[in-house]
Amino acid sequence: MASNSSTVQDEGGAYPDWIELYNAGSETVDLGGWTITDDLDEPDKHPFPSELSIEPGGFLLLYADDDEDEGPRHVGFNLSAEGESIGLYRPDGGAIDELDFGAMAQDVAQARVPDGSDSWEVTDSPTPGESNGG
Repeated sequence: MASNSSTVQDEGGAYPDWIELYNAGSETVDLGGWTITDDLDEPDKHPFPSELSIEPGGFLLLYADDDEDEGPRHVGFNLSAEGESIGLYRPDGGAIDELDFGAMAQDVAQARVPDGSDSWEVTDSPTPGESNGG
């Protein structure tokens, strides 16, 4: 969600942009050494700290607020409501996922439906921390 005004608050009560990761696998994914970016030419823009992981079938909500001092789930960039790219990479640099998205209205998200599929939908009923259904 590149323009969050009322969907989900962070720990400090702000409404930052957010990204949700989903683990469709059967084992916990330790994100230490993984990276995420909003610039596909700079895949290692934001390395994840070792304390982040995602349980099997679990979700991890990240706040794209360029305020890493607020905690491990806060990434070092904002999202643009005008549209941009997001990339997620393994420690070896291999791309797990890359997404280009266009302009997004306030409190509208792009989501995989069903969870973990190749199918993306734009929704005005986002489900942070929960299944996208389908």
